[in-house]
Amino acid sequence: MPETLELVSSTRQIQAIPRLPGSKSISNRLLMLEAVSGGAIRPNGLSEADDTQSLLKICKELPAKAEAGHGGTTFRFALALLASTPGYEGTLGGSARLHERPQAELIQALRSLGADIRCLQNEGFAPVSISGKTLKGGQLQIDAAVSSQFLSALLLIAPRMEQGLELITKAEIVSPGYLEMTLRLLEQAGARVERRAASVFVGPGMWKNMTIEVERDWSSASYWYAFMALCKKGTVLLEGLRFSGLQPDEACAVAFRELGVESEPCPEGIRLRRTEKLAKHFEWDGGESPDIVQTLVCVCAGLGIPAAFSGLKTLRIKETDRLAALQNELRKIKVKVDLEGDERLLLDPSQADYSRTLIAETYNDHRMAMAFAPLVLRCYRVAIRNPEVVNKSYPGFWRDVRECGVQFAELEG
Repeated sequence: MPETLELVSSTRQIQAIPRLPGSKSISNRLLMLEAVSGGAIRPNGLSEADDTQSLLKICKELPAKAEAGHGGTTFRFALALLASTPGYEGTLGGSARLHERPQAELIQALRSLGADIRCLQNEGFAPVSISGKTLKGGQLQIDAAVSSQFLSALLLIAPRMEQGLELITKAEIVSPGYLEMTLRLLEQAGARVERRAASVFVGPGMWKNMTIEVERDWSSASYWYAFMALCKKGTVLLEGLRFSGLQPDEACAVAFRELGVESEPCPEGIRLRRTEKLAKHFEWDGGESPDIVQTLVCVCAGLGIPAAFSGLKTLRIKETDRLAALQNELRKIKVKVDLEGDERLLLDPSQADYSRTLIAETYNDHRMAMAFAPLVLRCYRVAIRNPEVVNKSYPGFWRDVRECGVQFAELEG
């Protein structure tokens, strides 16, 4: 791949049957269940995303020097797994950006359960040194305001704890849909799960012997909704995609109804259909599905629809500060983005200029690359810096984009 990939679409027409990857979120949870169950649970159709492949290597090899790359989920799940593996001795780290992302609540929670974890640079941050041991479990209070991934990491190892684990959350859970995904997969695998008034309990042991299929990824599908919304004419068939309620990003189908795209289930998957139903003003709470916010912001910018987004506090601490990144890049085509703290984004595309080439920086964030790519159907041209960053979640993205009818050119520098 070149350093900068230029996209061109003179006709603004697309015909796409993308090969969607397996869900990264489901894949990562099933890898944990496979490891914790001793192989009784077997995932099929794992994502080829870098994050999942990194976690797969850690789960299978238990390396003395484990690397999570850019993956926050990869690091948090691996930390819980290695800390609860008796006899493991080693370190766990990742990229420079990962070392800036907060892990204190999870580290402290594991320590309170008996884990031996030492932060090697800054307290509460990666990299860490780990001496694995059997954890007793019991009852634990935790602040869930930073990431639901902390809760999922703990609950996924709960069946190997002597007493299981009851988690009592001290604050509103961020992205609760992902916690529910964890609990549903635990239940499917045979674990004892009890949802209580102010807590959730997962008991020890008790596994089925089974293979669990990984669903196609709704986060990846959202970019094809964006292509359909912004094209002049097109067809998109999302093969193998289903409505199951397991993935929070299914919400994109609801959001895109207001942006001119309907979802039609069919035997092959889901077919997208263009409509003329466009909202005059779009509003969206991203608290349940933060990974599709960038996509929706870019589509509203491309359609010229003013919009207000809320529930965005986790976007500041992702692979990059996604709110600032959106503001910086959309400014290049004169789309105004106002940020109200960490919670709200207001979009005003009334002065947008689509006549220029938009050279979009990706900030080592896969979702920036994929969210901005569909804007080639509105802008004169779109160039994506560091296009290989998509490998973090959707390695075949550029192949699918090329096959849909968008042309590629290489930019120097």
